[in-house]
Amino acid sequence: MDCDDLDNRVNPGAVDRCYDGVDTNCDGADEEDCDGDGVPRSEDCNDGEPLAFPGNVEVWYDGIDGDCDGANDFDRDGDGDPSAEHGGGDCNDLNPLLTSLDADGDGLSTCQGDCDDTDPEATGLEGLDEDGDGITACQGDCDDHDPGVRPGIPEVWYDGIDQNCDGRNDFDQDLDGAVESVDCDDTDPGRSPLLLEICADGIDQNCDPTDEDDCDRDGWTDCDATSDATCDCDDTDASIRPDQTADACYDGVDANCDGADEDDCDGDGFPVDIDCDDARTDVYPGAPEVWYDGVDQSCDGNDGDQDADGVTLAAGDCDDTDPTVHPSATEACGDLVDADCDGFVDLADCDGDGAIALDRGGTDCDDTDGTIFPMAVDTCGDTVDQDCSGTPNQDCDFDGYLAPEDCDDTRPDVHPGATDICYDGRDANCDGRDDDDCDADGQTAFSRGGTDCDDSDPFVYQGAPDACYDGLDSDCDGWPDDDCDRDGYLSETLGGDDCDDTNPDAHPFANDPLLGADLNCDGIP
Repeated sequence: MDCDDLDNRVNPGAVDRCYDGVDTNCDGADEEDCDGDGVPRSEDCNDGEPLAFPGNVEVWYDGIDGDCDGANDFDRDGDGDPSAEHGGGDCNDLNPLLTSLDADGDGLSTCQGDCDDTDPEATGLEGLDEDGDGITACQGDCDDHDPGVRPGIPEVWYDGIDQNCDGRNDFDQDLDGAVESVDCDDTDPGRSPLLLEICADGIDQNCDPTDEDDCDRDGWTDCDATSDATCDCDDTDASIRPDQTADACYDGVDANCDGADEDDCDGDGFPVDIDCDDARTDVYPGAPEVWYDGVDQSCDGNDGDQDADGVTLAAGDCDDTDPTVHPSATEACGDLVDADCDGFVDLADCDGDGAIALDRGGTDCDDTDGTIFPMAVDTCGDTVDQDCSGTPNQDCDFDGYLAPEDCDDTRPDVHPGATDICYDGRDANCDGRDDDDCDADGQTAFSRGGTDCDDSDPFVYQGAPDACYDGLDSDCDGWPDDDCDRDGYLSETLGGDDCDDTNPDAHPFANDPLLGADLNCDGIP
């Protein structure tokens, strides 16, 4: 595509010239970076070579200054002598100490074995021993003209001569950086004017020349030098002392020496990295939460959702102490709890009987029981108001008596006070007595399979007292009432022939023992 259709020089197939400000071939490349290495010519040491630009990794001996540092590409160790393999004389182009150059003019270079190319007297691998002390300059003799100077002999301090050739300052025996003229003990590196004083240790470290209990001179004694609880906890810094009123938090410095955690600014025992408000003592992890006050006392990120159900009071939670109550909760019937916060304690029709609950404006007087609703049939005698009429149907037979006093509320002829007809199998008067015991003497009539021989007389029943000559078989044993002694003969007084109806041994056919008694009723004693 032609990127400039008004210039006939510009088209995708044209040859693009660098630095003319015109993208002739429409490739979008930087006209100031002719080699395309990402570095403009103002910074590139060779904008015609894409392998040469600042920061590039140098490839040695390729004839290209790849990193644009200006160094000779054939002198890798930078000793000024190009590699012997690439036209120079350097025998080892990785070691700047080895070169074909003869720096001291003694006729030997380090590549030829000169052990010290700075000393024309030191030649060869060992060199000459000028002072005859057995050690040449190449072997470490720092003064090969003085036999009293060589490695290994004792140092004589403070004479200005480095006898043992260790290169140390001859006036600083303890090597603490302070010379003998100012060092109060040049054999002890722990004592020097250059050191800070360690207070209250009995040593004059800084050569001032006293050991101090108030090193920073802030008027407070170092804690190491006193048993007083109020002391200077850092006697090297005058800004740190017990009377310091401003103790900045989180700077790692106990400026007032109170020992408090610098990362616990409110002193509640919780550092700032876990205390969500390190300026309030009532705010820390685990603190009692005061709900809905806009302050997260417990640092759990929650001040408006007490029951942690995900819904706040402001968002519609009608009971923020119960996690089962919120607008998205499922309403449970019969628990008298408005679980879904719609203003009603239960569903409109909990029992599914088609009638709306009273508290929802309906007519169902018991929305937990599907058999109870206004159009239901009211079952008599169950004390339940099935049809929600306001009163349960208790007198089903309309006889004026309610169950349980009415022992059969389905029959109007059965109720207390009704006439009870014997032997019909029905307790018509609800007295609970046996319908086959009409005289209520406790025994069922003979006709109903019982033992009462006269069920109309409560004094006649099996085992009842039987009075003689009253015309009644009161005990229902079948004996005639006129045979009181039960000898089979009726009393003379009632037209019989038993002369003594109180003695079963006296009757017309009894044996008369001639003892003065008329047992056979013949009139003769």
